[in-house]
Amino acid sequence: MKRRTFYNLCSQENQEFKRSVAEYANISKFARADADFNAVATDVWDTTSESSFCRQESSECATDAENTFDSFPSELSTAEKLYYIKSWAMRHNITQEALNDLVRTLLIIGVKNLPLSAQTILETPKNSVEVQNILGGEFAYYGIQSYFESRLFPSLKNATQVLIDVGIDGLKPFESSKRVLWPILGSIVGNAIERPFFIACFSGKQKPTNANGFLKDFAEEVSLLRINGLKVGSFPDLKRFDVHLFICDSPARAFISGVQGHSGKHSCPKCCQVGERIGTRLSFSKQICELRTDLSFKNRLDKEHHNLQQQSVLEAANFRMVSQFPLDPMHLVDLGVTKKLLQQLVNKGNIAEMNTRFDYISSYVPSEFGRVCRNLEENKNWKSTEYRQFLLHSGIFVLKGCVDDNLYYHFLLLHASIRILSCGTFCETETNVVQEMLDEFVNLFGGIYGDDLISFNIHCLLHLPACARDNGTLDQFSAYKFENFMQFLKKLIKKPNQILQQLYFRLQERKCLEIKKHQNMVLLLLIQKKRRIHISLVRGQVQ
Repeated sequence: MKRRTFYNLCSQENQEFKRSVAEYANISKFARADADFNAVATDVWDTTSESSFCRQESSECATDAENTFDSFPSELSTAEKLYYIKSWAMRHNITQEALNDLVRTLLIIGVKNLPLSAQTILETPKNSVEVQNILGGEFAYYGIQSYFESRLFPSLKNATQVLIDVGIDGLKPFESSKRVLWPILGSIVGNAIERPFFIACFSGKQKPTNANGFLKDFAEEVSLLRINGLKVGSFPDLKRFDVHLFICDSPARAFISGVQGHSGKHSCPKCCQVGERIGTRLSFSKQICELRTDLSFKNRLDKEHHNLQQQSVLEAANFRMVSQFPLDPMHLVDLGVTKKLLQQLVNKGNIAEMNTRFDYISSYVPSEFGRVCRNLEENKNWKSTEYRQFLLHSGIFVLKGCVDDNLYYHFLLLHASIRILSCGTFCETETNVVQEMLDEFVNLFGGIYGDDLISFNIHCLLHLPACARDNGTLDQFSAYKFENFMQFLKKLIKKPNQILQQLYFRLQERKCLEIKKHQNMVLLLLIQKKRRIHISLVRGQVQ
C-alpha cells in the first residue's frame, strides 16, 4: 500500500512539475543543449595561446562531439538556432561576409526564420565607442567601471576588495603595415577563470608620443574608484578597488614610468647599477648595487635614471613606481636569458645529438604542454613557451653529455632557480637559496661566455628572487596572460580601417553571448532545484 501511494504521489508531483515549468520548456531544453554543447566546444574567448599547456587530439575531440550532438534536441526554436550560429561564428572568428553567405545558404536548403544580416545574428551594438585623435594617432578609453558593471561576477560576490593587474605593451596587427596598437589591459588578481579585459587602446603608426596623455584617463578613473569604490554587476555593495601590479616588458615599463630604456647605462629598474661599454655592447655588473625604493624614485636621487624630471600621471595618482613594477619573467627569463643561453650552448655542443634527443622525446611530451620544442636549428624562431619548456623540463635531458660538464652545471643553476621560483610550495621559503644560485650563475656567465655578454637581462636575474618574495610565484606576475589576450585581439581585426571600433564591436558581441549563456545556465539550475524540492516533498508525504 505504501509503495502504491508513493507511486501515485510521484506521478501527481511529476505532472504538477511539468505544468509549472511548461512556460520554460523551450528555454530549459535550450540550456541543457547548451551545457552539452559547451562540454566539448571551445570557449568563445579561447585562442591558441603562448602559455597554453593544452594540446588536444582532433580525432578524440571529433568523436566526443559526435556523441554529444546526437543528444541535441531534434527541433530547435529560432532563438536556439541563432544562438548556436552565433557561438560557432565567434569560436572560429568568422567574418560577417562569410556569416551572411552561410545564412543565405541555410535559407536555400530549408532552414527557416533566420535573419539575413550578420549584425542581427551577432547582436552588434548600434552605438560605437568614442575615438579621439590624439598622441599621433587614435585613442579610445573603454573604462574599468563599465567592464565590471557589464555582467555578473559570481566569484566576487563575497569579496570586499577588487585588485587588478595592468598590462601594457605594443602590438603589430598587420605584418605589412607600420600601424601599431598599444592596449591597456586589466586582469582580476586571484581569479584565473576571468580573462583579461580591455581598459583603453591607442592605434597609430608609432607608439603614443606622450605617456602622460596615454595614461591620463586611466589614472583619473583609478583615483576616483579608490575614493568612491567599485560597483560590480548587480551587487548592491560597493567594493574597495586598487591596482596591484603593472606587468610590462622593459621597453613598455620604461615608457610609461618615464625612465631610461634597457639600452641605457642607468636602466636597471631595481638598483642603481651603471653599465659600461665593452666594445659595441653595454655590459652590467655581476653584483647588486644600492637598491631603488619608491621614495628614492619620487625624490629623483638617481637623476640619470629618469627621462622626466617632473611627476608623471602615475606618480600623481600615488602608484608605487618601483615596487608595483616587477620584472616580467616571460620577457626576462624565457625570451631573454634562456634564448641567449641556448644560442651559446648550441655553438658549443653536439647539435646533431641534441636534435636526435628532441626527436625522441617529442612523442612523449604530455598533452598538458601547448607546444613541442622544434629543431635546435630553428631556435631563433622559437616561441616563449618553447624556451620555457626547454629550461624547466627537456633541457636537463637534451644537454646532458652533449655539452661540457661545466656548461651543463651552469645551465642547471638557472634551471633549478626558475623551477623553485615557479613552485608555490618553495617560492617563499627558498628565495635565499635561489639568490645564491643566481649569483653564482651570473658570476660564472662572464667567465664562460665573456663579461661583454652580461646584458641587462642577465643582471636583472639577480633581482628576480626579491620580486618573487614580494609577489609570489613567477606565473603570478608574468605577462603570458596579457600576451595571449593581445593575440586574441589581433585575430578580431579584419581590416586596417577603424581598428578601435572593430575591437569594441567584437568584444561587445562576445560579452552579449556570455551574458546569455550565464542566464540560460542559471535558469536550468533553478528548474532542477524546483524539481528536487518537489521530490523531497513527495517523499516526506509518503513517510
